[in-house]
Amino acid sequence: DAAAYDGLGDTALTRAAAIGDLATVDALLDAGAAPDCASKHGNTPLMTAAARGHLAIVERLRAAGADAGAKNKWGFDARRWSEWADNRGEIQDALR
Repeated sequence: DAAAYDGLGDTALTRAAAIGDLATVDALLDAGAAPDCASKHGNTPLMTAAARGHLAIVERLRAAGADAGAKNKWGFDARRWSEWADNRGEIQDALR
């Protein structure tokens, strides 16, 4: 189930985005996973991909309609998360 949550409150899409698995991200989006599905803390796949510098996944999620301005329960959006990435400039450009 593309919309199911695991024991930590994350979806498969969030997990795939976090580890940089573009093939799984594509498959889940094709299966109907919502690009903005948020964890119990409000973290989205876009936020986790941005934090880890997965540019191709950030671009794919944005193309699928992921909202770069969505905020988690602490008020952080994907741009803020991207500050942790080594390639933050590229990620921030993709979030515009």
